[in-house]
Amino acid sequence: MSYVYKENNRKIYIDFLKIFSILLVFFNHTGECGFWYFATESDSVLKFLYMIPSVICKIAVPLFLMSSGAVLLGKNEKIKDVCVRVFKYAIVLLVVSGIYFLLSNSSFSISDFVKRIYEFNVSNDSLWFLYFYIFFLIGLPFLRRLAQSMTNNDYKYLFGIFTIINVLSIMGFIFWKEDVEIYAIEAVFYMSLIFFYPLLGYYLDSKFSVDKINKKIVIGLVLVSLSAILITCSIMYFRNSMLGTWSETTGQEYINSLIFIPSVATFLITKSFFEKHKINLTLKKIIYYMAQNVFILYLLNQLLWNNTGVLARILGEHIGIYGATWIWCIFAILFFMTYVHRRRDCALIIVKKYNE
Repeated sequence: MSYVYKENNRKIYIDFLKIFSILLVFFNHTGECGFWYFATESDSVLKFLYMIPSVICKIAVPLFLMSSGAVLLGKNEKIKDVCVRVFKYAIVLLVVSGIYFLLSNSSFSISDFVKRIYEFNVSNDSLWFLYFYIFFLIGLPFLRRLAQSMTNNDYKYLFGIFTIINVLSIMGFIFWKEDVEIYAIEAVFYMSLIFFYPLLGYYLDSKFSVDKINKKIVIGLVLVSLSAILITCSIMYFRNSMLGTWSETTGQEYINSLIFIPSVATFLITKSFFEKHKINLTLKKIIYYMAQNVFILYLLNQLLWNNTGVLARILGEHIGIYGATWIWCIFAILFFMTYVHRRRDCALIIVKKYNE
């Protein structure tokens, strides 16, 4: 049985993974001040070292989707309930896209806005995930039947096939270097968002016992994950060195190739820790309340960076922009969560008194 926060029937390790993931998402959208800082570094060793946190940041999306699979694929909802869920997220997509569109354009054109939505080309680049999440929700009834009927061997086969496909996707670099096409890598990555990660999250949450995970297994998971990250960094480094450029496009061609390994390891280690340790009630409540604000933080992360990222640059003049950017990410999340939580409490008190 998974460790559950009884007061609200939420799995505390899932909430923790969401909070950890949103921190990585924030850093992922900091450009040359943080995530893309390695591309601006001239020293080869430092470039490689700064690349490591940027690769690690890519586990955020898999963790979000694995958490969603763990929470949603075990439920038995009517088609009507799924449609309502899809409709809510579609409305959120339209409203938030409209806000970003208005902020980035001097005039509002309905035709241009609808065209941007249709092309996945809204001003906020981070909203691409919301599109794929909606696609995941649309397929939820079918994925639920599949997830609940699959055996352990089926899941092992799925993981094995996905591993082989990802390994094959990077073999092109090893054999053909800069001449290789990467369409297969992109196809595997996008397919995994809707199919692989949600199913794997459900399996690891409901059918995989963490009793098998001891200290040796944890160390092994960490070492394998670190190896996958270092291999990814090495491919990125040599690929772009041969091309003679570090553009944002070529710099990330192989960044997701082996990211499923540290993603799975992080999920398992976190689940194991929270199931095997008694967590203080106060800490559980803090994690729970912070996790409630993760989705709105995801929607606003680009807006927050665009408007308050200057604080990181000011602090960066004294301690270095890279460290300052990490501090900004942590501070922005904590401050925003505290602000929203207090306003929510005030609103609930007002509503309660009004109803009295």
